Amino acid sequence: MLWLLILLLAQPPESYQERLERARALSAAGDLSGAAAAYRVLTELAPHSADAWSDLGAVLSRLGRYAEAGQALERALELDPEHPLAGFNLAITRMEAGELAGAIAAARAEVERRPQDFQRRHLLGNLLLRAGDPQEAADQLGAAVELEPESAGAHMDLGLAQLRAGAVDAAVASLQQALKLDPDNVDAHYNLGAALLKEARYGEAERALQAAIERDPTLAEGRYALGNLASARGDSEAAEEHYRTAQALGLDPGVAWFAIGLARYKAGAIPTALEALRRAAELRPLDAGIAHRLGLALERAGDSDAARAQYTRALQLEPDRGAARYSLALLLLRSGHLEQGRAELERFRAWQAQRPLSHVADTTTP
Repeated sequence: MLWLLILLLAQPPESYQERLERARALSAAGDLSGAAAAYRVLTELAPHSADAWSDLGAVLSRLGRYAEAGQALERALELDPEHPLAGFNLAITRMEAGELAGAIAAARAEVERRPQDFQRRHLLGNLLLRAGDPQEAADQLGAAVELEPESAGAHMDLGLAQLRAGAVDAAVASLQQALKLDPDNVDAHYNLGAALLKEARYGEAERALQAAIERDPTLAEGRYALGNLASARGDSEAAEEHYRTAQALGLDPGVAWFAIGLARYKAGAIPTALEALRRAAELRPLDAGIAHRLGLALERAGDSDAARAQYTRALQLEPDRGAARYSLALLLLRSGHLEQGRAELERFRAWQAQRPLSHVADTTTP
């Protein structure tokens, strides 16, 4: 045994590159904890290695240790502001940690450094879409599509951004292109159906939504959209069937009952509409939209006091909800409360003046 000990002591220590390759092998094999420990040693032995810090951050991010990961990746960027992976992984890490503003900042910095990089444009576009900025998201995703016109996913994401930005025709074109490149893309079929539904192209919308459901029978959103389509066509029974199926597939019960209530309301079945809307309000007590629509149904049923209470409730939950304020103003005027009604109407007009007409399109019916 003495000869073995002498042999081991005689072995030269691992080089930095050997240690780096061993850490990467551990990561590739799925031993993330082992890889993190190996990278940590590397950063101690070579504290000025941006690669070691970047790889450590990437592994820590995969382990869900986002704060440590962010620190490691920031250190890599301090050492090498042009590092090919650290900035991109920092954006991903912040996104996974729920730090959307930080993720956007990191992704934007990466796009500024590498404006011709498809992945960075695509990531920034998706982050902006999550943040509720569909117009800039569409700009970034449009640039991504120009960089990689054969990416079905990029066309699909661009179509979704355009749809949310109100550019429905452009969204339809983008989603159709996504399906040319990937005919089995469930999200593209679903979003195309949603876009066509907005344009009242019901036959085409139904075909797109059915295509999505054929490829994913568990798609609750698809069933919900089919319910909306049936309701738009005036078929409340079919709409309710779709909504119930969507709920069985996992749709929020409050959302399902709200949709059922609206379908019944449109069909003129006010008593059963009230039952559904009250149930929705119980399940989603902080939803101003449900409170407003319940008020409309109550007013149509002749219960002005209860309707007023629901409009007031909607405005307490969401003071900027102009449609509810308009409904309250009309109710007050109709019931003889002229001074209060005029005051609410003036508040509504001030709200309306700051917004496009599309924002007040639903002021009279659910």
